[in-house]
Amino acid sequence: MALKTEHDNVLCLRKTSCDSQWELIKSKFINFNKINITAASVKSLVQNEVGITKRIQTSDKALSELLLDGTELITNIRVANDKREIDRRRDEKRIRDDLLTDLRNESVEANVKFMDLKRRWVELIGYKDPMGLYEGLEYQKSKIENLMVQKNGVIQQLHDALDKSDQRYYEDQEKQDGDISCLIERIDCQVEVMKRAYRQHLDLLQQTIDDERDAFKNSETTKWQNLYDTREQYEQENMSRKKDQSREYNLELKQIALEHEELIRLTKIRLERDNDELQVQLQNVKAEILMNSEKLSYNHHVLQKRSDENVIIKGQQKKRLNKLNSLITDLKTKIKTVKDCGEHDISKLTMDVLRLYTNILETETKAAIFAQVNDEKYHAVWDINEKELQSLLKSILSIDKVIFSQQLGMEWFEPPDILLRKTDLKSYNEAIRSVEKVEGGPTNLPVHQAKPPTLTSDPLKRIDVLKLVSKKLSGNVTWLMDNSLPPLDDYSVAERNFIKLDNVFASLGICDAANVALLETFFLPYVCCPNCTSPYSPCLPKETKLVSDLFVFIIIVFRDTLFVAVILTFLQENSHARFFFYLSSQTFACILFI
Repeated sequence: MALKTEHDNVLCLRKTSCDSQWELIKSKFINFNKINITAASVKSLVQNEVGITKRIQTSDKALSELLLDGTELITNIRVANDKREIDRRRDEKRIRDDLLTDLRNESVEANVKFMDLKRRWVELIGYKDPMGLYEGLEYQKSKIENLMVQKNGVIQQLHDALDKSDQRYYEDQEKQDGDISCLIERIDCQVEVMKRAYRQHLDLLQQTIDDERDAFKNSETTKWQNLYDTREQYEQENMSRKKDQSREYNLELKQIALEHEELIRLTKIRLERDNDELQVQLQNVKAEILMNSEKLSYNHHVLQKRSDENVIIKGQQKKRLNKLNSLITDLKTKIKTVKDCGEHDISKLTMDVLRLYTNILETETKAAIFAQVNDEKYHAVWDINEKELQSLLKSILSIDKVIFSQQLGMEWFEPPDILLRKTDLKSYNEAIRSVEKVEGGPTNLPVHQAKPPTLTSDPLKRIDVLKLVSKKLSGNVTWLMDNSLPPLDDYSVAERNFIKLDNVFASLGICDAANVALLETFFLPYVCCPNCTSPYSPCLPKETKLVSDLFVFIIIVFRDTLFVAVILTFLQENSHARFFFYLSSQTFACILFI
């Protein structure tokens, strides 16, 4: 606003001075006409060679004064324009230096925050407490969000600086157009004055000086043409320089935006990978806890049996019936107390394990929701920025077209589309593939097994059972398939299930009908949902509870064929045991109910 006010004041002063100079030129021209009229009345002096030479000298002097006045008017505009250009370059250099300083300071601050986040991740690796680990993850998440907000603020600041630069460019262009219009007006006025002076001079001179008059006229025309050519060349150079500067600024801003986006994506991928590793370690710790609990239960059972044997041997040696009966009564009381305590501890530990698993599921669900919300925010911000860039590009192209067609008189060609899309970014595609690779299906462990279905004589129900088993196998045992299997997107659902089952059977070594029948018999008890009122029906919206006298073993291990063999052996030896399993892309999760 201050620059605009100063420019208006300069224009007002320049206009006042120009008006005064123009009045001076008019007075000189009127005096020149009076002198010419007086001289024309004396024909003898005109015909005289001395008079012609004197007239030529007088005319040359008057014309020189007029030319000097016109040159002074034009020079004033050029000096003012040069001063404004110097001020503009100085302000532009200062603004660019300030932006570079802000970017360096922000980069140093962001690097400090990033190193702090890295140090916090190293500390979180040593945490064993799940709650402390959860709080640490939430703290890291808030820090990452703050860092992203800071980066977005820097980008917005750069956009604002670019908008201000465009606004200054438009204002300077308007000022330059005003100067050019004023210059053209002065030149036209000066030309008119000179034409009238030349016309009066030609009326006074005779045919003898026609050649000199023509040479002088040609010389002046050449000067004006050179002046026009110089002005046009200067305008072209100025426009080219402006376009080059704008193009360099746009390229620099795009490069900075791509670098920041790449850094954010790499950081997000690394944090997700660390989160997965911590979850795997948590599952391993839980498995070790469960194994230690089973060992303690087994040792307690062995010690209890030894205590009973010692009591019997002691009773046989002493052969004191009364004392033996009292001792047996005391032992029964102790056994009952120990049994009650053991059952209470087992049920309590079981509920703790289930509660922890429920918390893990809730945490995974929240993480998925947060990831979805962040993805929606990212797409929304990308769309907004893309719309703004398109509008700015359209404005620039329209201005460029007007300049080429109206100012330069050249044919304008629309440039190709230079905006980048999200799918053109290598980091974006790698992040999408990493997220799709890490994401798996929901993990839900049932609590108890309902009454297993039996083989029926109805062939339709038998076919439904086989379809259900084959669908579950093809969907949950993809880790048994060959990695070199081509993509199956072009096939139908039935064809994809058939190809997956063929690869699974080949991996398991199933080659005849007897093995298929064995698989059917083995998986038949597990096709029933524990929360359903009947087989193959949707689950009821209610929570299941553990029976107080039910002994539960929960085993979570990695994929291992030896574990499958152990489960099969256990089922053969314990026909009354109820077993059901869950398969995921990472682990087996099995629950045995005895």
